[in-house]
Amino acid sequence: MKKPASVLVDTLKSDDFGFTEAGGNGRVKKSGKNVLVYDSFYYGGDEILEKLTKHWSEGGTYSNYFKEEFGITVKVVATGSDFHSKVFGKNLGAAWVELEVA
Repeated sequence: MKKPASVLVDTLKSDDFGFTEAGGNGRVKKSGKNVLVYDSFYYGGDEILEKLTKHWSEGGTYSNYFKEEFGITVKVVATGSDFHSKVFGKNLGAAWVELEVA
């Protein structure tokens, strides 16, 4: 049986969500027991971070979906943004949330 973090990562990388370079909807990766979810921005990093945090926080769109569909509970444990991030290349910034998954 797969661990909840692996289910979350695999689902986000699927064609339905497209959190891959080819999918264009952000990036996702495991970081120890947690999961990092990234979104890109050229400008408006604060708004992107706020939106990303809202969707993954308790009661948010993604949080509710994964709880209802997979029984996975996510908790935002850290957030941040960096215009000079290398996640999306040198000309895009990255906003991210770190999720504790259970």
